[in-house]
Formats: sequence, C-alpha cells, structure tokens
Amino acid sequence: MADTDKVRVNRLRRKAARQGYTLRKTRRVDPDASDYGTYTLEPEKGKPRTFASVDEVEAFLTRQNTV
Repeated sequence: MADTDKVRVNRLRRKAARQGYTLRKTRRVDPDASDYGTYTLEPEKGKPRTFASVDEVEAFLTRQNTV
C-alpha cells in the first residue's frame, strides 16, 4: 500500500469514527478469497456493511454527510 493510500484510509477511518462507524480491512491472505481486500464499516449498533474498495467506502461516508 502506497503512503498516499495509507493516508487516505486513515482519513476515512477518522471520518467513519465521527459518524459512529469503525472501518476495518479484511485480513484475508488468500487473493482468491471472495472477501480479499475488502473493507467493512461496522456501526455501533446494527448490521455491518462490506465494500469492495476504498472508493466505495468514501462514497458511502460522503453520502451520509449530505443526507
């Protein structure tokens, strides 16, 4: 992961925390696994949401601000 990606993910972790979520990256090691490289937003209460990329996480968190 490049430094710019790391900075972006850390910024999204802070943004998610302000909205009541915890951002986690799947720890799968096998690239053939269906959830390899995915991200999960876990709310304090309720069902977690899984996203395929950082772009999708960012879009979701940005949409939450506009509603």
